Amino acid sequence: MIITFALMLIMIPFFWLFVTILHFPPLFIITLSIVGIFWPIFPAIAGHLLIYSLFLSLMFYMFLLRLIDSPDICDSVLRLISKSKANHNLISFDSPLEDSDVLQERREVNAVLQNKHKSPILLIHGLTKVFRKSRLFGLLPSDSTPEIAVNKFEENVWKLCEYIANNESNCLNDCFVVFISNEQKMIPLWRQKAGDERRDYLCVWDYHVFIGFFYFCFKFSKYFHSTGSHRALVYDMDSTLEFSLDFSTYSGLTFRDETAIRDEYHRRFRVIEAQIYLTTFASNRSHMRRPDDSWIKDPPLYPCIKTNECDHNLDGFISMDCHRFAIGSVLDINQFNHQFDPKS
Repeated sequence: MIITFALMLIMIPFFWLFVTILHFPPLFIITLSIVGIFWPIFPAIAGHLLIYSLFLSLMFYMFLLRLIDSPDICDSVLRLISKSKANHNLISFDSPLEDSDVLQERREVNAVLQNKHKSPILLIHGLTKVFRKSRLFGLLPSDSTPEIAVNKFEENVWKLCEYIANNESNCLNDCFVVFISNEQKMIPLWRQKAGDERRDYLCVWDYHVFIGFFYFCFKFSKYFHSTGSHRALVYDMDSTLEFSLDFSTYSGLTFRDETAIRDEYHRRFRVIEAQIYLTTFASNRSHMRRPDDSWIKDPPLYPCIKTNECDHNLDGFISMDCHRFAIGSVLDINQFNHQFDPKS
């Protein structure tokens, strides 16, 4: 009995941690404690130690789940990882550019959720990802790779899609290519590498392209039923922001408030599945030439991207007329924000 009382005193800080800070259900914790104290089958010291060891293991396990599933904590960790100077290819927890074992785990978890099964696999994989975070190395080429060309948005994105398809093909289903433009071909975007530093890197493009990636964010209700929602990361090679950034942060800093922008500068978005973009996009690079046929900037070293059907359809992707060019969906900024961030 003395040992039980001593163990209870030791457990008080853990009760306080999990109830007041991490907001776990007190009834759940108290029930486990009572079971441990009055367990009739194991009156010996070894029995008590076994019960409390299991209890502590469960609490630590739940703590890790809370850590990985907290959006605030997760976002902070993602930002720290993306700023890491030790390895510039380290991307994020749920990036399409990560360790294949982790990706397979995420696909299994998503399959369980889509089938609406309540399964321990949700907890097991959530814990496993924590221990594997040090192995999440990206597959992207570095900035010095010749295939990455300055201000060649559509081709850079195509090459990135190709890279993902060749290395982690199953992830391509979760990736989307986004073209931004409007009828006047004048779209203001902030935090652009080519922008004016005095105006928070504002640049008015004729069009712009980036990749969005959907992943599933786990949450647990107070009774530990698994729930969750899809979130999005943005990969924009021409932004001064972090390369792997949550959509809500990227949107707020890059697009700003549409109501404060004149109508002729309002942005429209063409959203295309990455797999479709890979098989339909074509460019003969004619838009990269001057009237005298000289290059505005040196073209990429690899051949022009073509399909069996055509050798140039970039204008169709840039066009925000869905009747003229039917690939993808054309959205205004409110529809676009809601699709990538339902809470917006």
